[in-house]
Amino acid sequence: MGDAVNPNLKVEIDACLAQCGVSVSECDLILDLGAPDGYELVEGLARLVEAMLTRPPYADRWRTPTLMGTSFPANMGVIKTSPAWVRRYEWILYKMIVGICTEKGFRVPSFGDYGISHPATVELDWRTVKPASKIRYTTDDAWVIVKGRNVRMHGLGQYRAHCETLVSLADYMGENFSSGDQYIARCADGTASTGNLTTWVKVGTNHHVARVVRDIATLFGFSYSP
Repeated sequence: MGDAVNPNLKVEIDACLAQCGVSVSECDLILDLGAPDGYELVEGLARLVEAMLTRPPYADRWRTPTLMGTSFPANMGVIKTSPAWVRRYEWILYKMIVGICTEKGFRVPSFGDYGISHPATVELDWRTVKPASKIRYTTDDAWVIVKGRNVRMHGLGQYRAHCETLVSLADYMGENFSSGDQYIARCADGTASTGNLTTWVKVGTNHHVARVVRDIATLFGFSYSP
C-alpha cells in the first residue's frame, strides 16, 4: 500500500514498463492493502483507498484495477471463544468502494483477498508446535471460527463436534453449497472422517472461494447457483 503514495511512482512505473516492453493498457493495477492495522476504521480507510484508486498514474488506462487485502487474524491464539465471529473488513471495505465508484463514475475495481489465512508467513518447528483444531467458515461479513484444543493431546476427533456446531448455525450454507460444505455435513453425521489439519484448510478454502464468487455475483446483480 505504501507504494501508492510514493511521489516517484510514475517514474518507477515508466521504467518498469520500458524494461518489460509493455504498455499500460496491457497491465493490471493491483492495490494490495495487505493486512493493515486499523482495518476496523473502515470508513476512513475507504476515503484513502478512493484516492489511491483514482489518482495513481494512468488511472483510467490500466487493463483492470483490483483492490485486495485481508483482516484475517495473524495468530489464531486471539480466538478465545468458540464459535467466534471475526469481521471481514476487506469485504466490507470493498462494498463501500463499489458504492463510491458507482456513485462518482469511477472504474469499479475487482476484489481480491488472502482466503482464510493471513499473508504473513511464520516459520514453525512442527516438532514442538501444538496446533488447535479449528474450522474457518466464511459468512456474509465475517468468518465463523469453531475452535477446540490442541490436536496432539486431544486428537482429531474434535472435528466431529466442530462440524455439528457449524451445521447448527444460521450461517451454515447447507451441504449443497460447495464440496467443503458437503464434507462438513458428512463429518457432522459421521459418514466422513475427521481428516487432519490440512483437510480443514482445504474444506474452509473451498467454501470460501464459493462464498466469495457468490457474494461478488450477488453484489453486481447476477444470479448464482452452486
